[in-house]
Amino acid sequence: MRPLQLLLAILVVCIAAITAAPRARAATQANALYSFGGSPDGNYPAANLVFDSAGDLYGTTVQGGTAGYGVVFELKPTSGGWSETILYDFCQKSACIDGATPFASLVVDSSGNLYGTTYDGGEYGYGTAYKLSQQANGSWIESVIRSFGS
Repeated sequence: MRPLQLLLAILVVCIAAITAAPRARAATQANALYSFGGSPDGNYPAANLVFDSAGDLYGTTVQGGTAGYGVVFELKPTSGGWSETILYDFCQKSACIDGATPFASLVVDSSGNLYGTTYDGGEYGYGTAYKLSQQANGSWIESVIRSFGS
């Protein structure tokens, strides 16, 4: 094959690959694991989800919950899909000292504790760093590690 013919053959293969790529992407569909339904459920999940060692997913919503200031939730796989449990509902304490509006992703430690931050609330009103710990009875307790602002 001559150099010009080889170059044309490579060009044809490249063009075919480029034009086929959008069709392949268009065939891919995302499936919703869970659809949020508003108060007392969460609204507007804005951060990444994290897995624990058991394959459960954890995340936050910016709004929703009973006070409207966001929640921490867990999604567990079930035979019919995924089920959601609200682990913590923010702004349950006076002046939202427990934090409000969690925008960031969570971190899971080796003991299963969850760590995150909030955009608002806390002692000074500029957000918190918090920890959620699961209790023996299955409930979760939130503790503020740091209130930002002073």
